[in-house]
Amino acid sequence: MTTGVAAEFALPDLVRDGRLVGVGAAVDLIRTTFAVGLEQYLVTSTLVRDSHHNVIVPVSAAQLAESMEAGVPDLGLFQLFSQFAHGGDPPWFTDVYEFTGFMLLPYDRCRIYLRVGGNGEVHGIDIPLTHADGGAIYGLAGSLVQELATLVRVGDLSIQPKVDRHDDYCGTVFDMSEWVDPPAPAFPPAGVVSDSS
Repeated sequence: MTTGVAAEFALPDLVRDGRLVGVGAAVDLIRTTFAVGLEQYLVTSTLVRDSHHNVIVPVSAAQLAESMEAGVPDLGLFQLFSQFAHGGDPPWFTDVYEFTGFMLLPYDRCRIYLRVGGNGEVHGIDIPLTHADGGAIYGLAGSLVQELATLVRVGDLSIQPKVDRHDDYCGTVFDMSEWVDPPAPAFPPAGVVSDSS
């Protein structure tokens, strides 16, 4: 094995509001910024090396924060598709629906195609890949696959907002934007009490 490059993150920098949320941003930073500069790090004599002779490149809190804001959603999408294709090997939800494909759309959106197990109809679901502030949405692979099974099984998918455009690859397209990335609740300013009477 040749000498490598190690990116060093301070664990507190990966935490926001008491939750570990920066792992995806850290991976994105390594895949993009660090991947481009590997050669330059290897020849920089001022950087510390570990016992394996890997060059250690410290990542500042500012670099990581910037990566969190400008996240790259493709890694999360790959994890989601892996769950659709191999979740349970074979997937436990195939009697409810099957993942039949996807299409990337403008404005950081993705359409996912599902064939419903009971009637064989194919539906599209449109999901956002970024929040309204531009940050990548992470964690879909952890719950979307399971929650879609419930929505399809009980019929609640059909009450989601419909996209009023023809799609050659499915019968109906549902817009899951607010379901995946719900808007922040509007709370009254501190000290203001609303009168519901």
